[in-house]
Amino acid sequence: MYTERRYKKRLHRNRPFILIGNNIDGTIWTSMIYHYKNLKDLEQNLCSNFSEIKAEGEWTFDLYQVPKDYKIYYRWGRFKYPNRGTKLLSYSYMNLPIIDVVFQNKEISLVGAERDFFNHYDHDVLVEVNRLIWDWK
Repeated sequence: MYTERRYKKRLHRNRPFILIGNNIDGTIWTSMIYHYKNLKDLEQNLCSNFSEIKAEGEWTFDLYQVPKDYKIYYRWGRFKYPNRGTKLLSYSYMNLPIIDVVFQNKEISLVGAERDFFNHYDHDVLVEVNRLIWDWK
């Protein structure tokens, strides 16, 4: 089974990005904030950062593009988000495990996959793709 979601956003090539993890009703055992200097740094490190994520229960990681002078605010005492910026993608306990992050011409694809254990056919695989397609400012 294959599902795909597409998001269209406007990006600035040289602005920073931030990946923020939040516990909803669970636990995250890895770093909860990852910083990227620009798009090139994001491309080099995003896949390895997603593969590092270890969590259980209900959690979410959100990717934002932020200005250089952003601050982290807390909502409800623990939910982190930047004071300014654009939310680009979300990855949560509801998504399939990410096996690859693909950067193509003006596009980032998060590819998640898992075998369908509830189906009695061994060759069935669930695949989920979240695509961020951008335009430059």
